[in-house]
Amino acid sequence: MNQKKSISVSQLALYYSDRELFRKAKGGAFDKKQAKRGTREHDRAGKSSNLIRAVFLTIIGFICYLLFKFS
Repeated sequence: MNQKKSISVSQLALYYSDRELFRKAKGGAFDKKQAKRGTREHDRAGKSSNLIRAVFLTIIGFICYLLFKFS
């Protein structure tokens, strides 16, 4: 049975923009350092401390208080 492998959009974009580079990289990342950096940033996204969230919500709450009090 022949199974199809899914292809990411970035691989399609690289193939259509520069076919020779795509072939040299064998369908993988051609800049390993940037690929690792991107993976690290994606893994880190959304991970912040509770202190930052508390400060942010306090500031938003204070702004809402001022808007409703003086409007």
